[in-house]
Amino acid sequence: MNEGNAWRNDDARGLFSSSDGTKEPHVKASKRKRRALFEASRTIDLRDADQVRYWAKRFGASPQELAEAVDKVGPNTTAVALQLSAPLS
Repeated sequence: MNEGNAWRNDDARGLFSSSDGTKEPHVKASKRKRRALFEASRTIDLRDADQVRYWAKRFGASPQELAEAVDKVGPNTTAVALQLSAPLS
């Protein structure tokens, strides 16, 4: 065993054992959760036609509605999603 690594995966259920014998669950974000976190950290650039098309389709809005929402609440995707009442995940 590598002495520098205090945790080892010795359980088929995904539990990790520490050197003192305690067990902790292995936590990994789902693909949907990772995607939502990624998109939440993004901003919308209205000068980029590809982004406008992508985000308008993503939120189920027209490019004009998207532009109005960005003008009102700023370019953060989470704020725009809330303004448009569209789910981000």
